[in-house]
This record gives sequence, structure tokens and C-alpha cells, in this order.
Amino acid sequence: MNWADISRDVTVNLIANVIFASIVVALAVILGNLARRRKLRDFFHMRAHRGRLPVYLSNIVVKRRGTIGTGELSVGYHGTAITELEYKYALEFAATVESKPFYRALRAIDSAVLLTPADPIVCHIGTSPSSKQFGDGSGIGQYIHEGATLIVGAPVYNALTDFLMRVIPSRFEFVRREDGERGIRVRNYRGSDSRTYYRERFDGEQSDGQTRPYLKEWFVLERLVWGRGQGNYRRESTIFICAGTCSAATAAALRMLRDWPALAREYGPGNFGLLCEIQLDGREEDETREFPPPDEEPSIVFRYGERH
Repeated sequence: MNWADISRDVTVNLIANVIFASIVVALAVILGNLARRRKLRDFFHMRAHRGRLPVYLSNIVVKRRGTIGTGELSVGYHGTAITELEYKYALEFAATVESKPFYRALRAIDSAVLLTPADPIVCHIGTSPSSKQFGDGSGIGQYIHEGATLIVGAPVYNALTDFLMRVIPSRFEFVRREDGERGIRVRNYRGSDSRTYYRERFDGEQSDGQTRPYLKEWFVLERLVWGRGQGNYRRESTIFICAGTCSAATAAALRMLRDWPALAREYGPGNFGLLCEIQLDGREEDETREFPPPDEEPSIVFRYGERH
């Protein structure tokens, strides 16, 4: 055997090893992704044949002459408006749960459903109905179907949050004090007693010894299974609620839900709820509540649900 034969054998073996290693790595990635998708479906209670995940944002109804333009307005914009923070963080949540474009494309051509056994998960982000459209809630079936639904925003601007937290019901309730300040009440906080957490302003000490105003805001992250009907007509929907006492708090709830694997490890498939606190810079009070939430982890002040 000459050097040319030896070199050829080494090259062939090297190529074969690279191909084999690539196949092993590809299989590991595919199997790991399938396992992750299965955990995701278990956490969100999504069946293989149902990949649609509706996301309903707050519906802020603007009245005529309710806006300010660069010049004089005769009527101005009126109709539905959404908050930038809710939409931005809803998009970021969607990016963590939606099926990848490659899988969606493969599903489109996989008519035998051999390589893509489950429908791709796709988030449909829109606004909740206005309170006028929603009425007494008799048309709830138009918005809530079997499978998972994510409701974003407090009851003040989201009729679905208001209705579902009362009807299912939730352990939490959004309330107002006599002076108009908003808060969140925890039902059955200790036994039959309840406890309410209101927004508040306080001065916090900095590292340089100076004090600085802060705002204490609250948000709820809750998963509720809602069963309706009897026997063959029984339907179950899984409702996720991300709602806060301001836009920044609601965004913080969506950011927490993005880390759904940690929540899945903590609470499994059952109902759970968290009440969390965030602290905002209080120097520009109104504007701060519309800014992105701080990077610090929120403090969990109350939780329920079976922990694993």
C-alpha cells in the first residue's frame, strides 16, 4: 500500500466520521426539540391537532376628540387603540412558543403527516372585544375555544379579563380604593381572609445615601382551566392571564410567561397563580408606568398551585 492509498483511506474515513457525527448531532437536536415541544404543549394544554394560540390584548377605546395632533383637529382619531408595551412583549412571548418557519413549511408539504405529527403552534395576536361589543358575555364562545388562550391586560381595558376572572373564578381581583388608587385583592389569602395590595409611592435609599422616589406596582400571572357543559358536550379551555396595575407591570407578567419551562418545572399541568411586585423609578411617575419593566426579577408575594 502506497502513500496515495493511505491518504485516500484516511480521507474517506474522516468524511464518513464527519457525516456520522453530523447525523447524530442532527438527531439529537431534532429529538431535543420534539421533547421541548411536547413539554410546551403539556404546559399550555394544547393538543396535537390544535396549534392556534389566541392572544387578546387590551382594547382601549378612544372617543372622538380624544387625541392631540400636531395641529388643530376637527374630529381626530377614534376607535380601538393598544399599548406599545403589551404588543411588544406579546410578540416576544410568541417568538418563544411558536413553531419555527422550517417546521411550518415542512408541515405544508407533509400531506401524510409523517414528519410533522402536530399542527404548528402559531400565536394570533389581536384585541379583546370592547365592553360594548362584549356586553353580558353571552358571546364568550366567539373568543374562547378548546385549548389555550392568553389574555393580556387588566379588567379596566380588557373585557375578557374582567369576565373570566369573575366567572371561572380567579383567586385575584382588581379593585379600586375610594381615592381611585388601583390594587389587586387576593381571595382566601389565609383561610377565608383576603388581602389587598395597592400601588404606592415610597422613597428608597441609594448606595450614595441619597433617597429616590419609587413606585410599587403589581401583576398577576395565572393559569386557569375552565370547564363548561356536561357529558359529551363538555369543553375545557385553559386560560392564561397576564395583567398588572400598569402597562409596565403587565409587560413584566408577559416576560415571566416567556420563561414557561421554569413555570412548567415548578407547577406542572395544574392551575396556579402568582402575585408579583415590581418597583419603578418614581421621578417621572406617569411616563415610567409606560416604560419597559426593570431588568430585576419581580418579587413573588403570593402564590398558589401544587409545586413540583
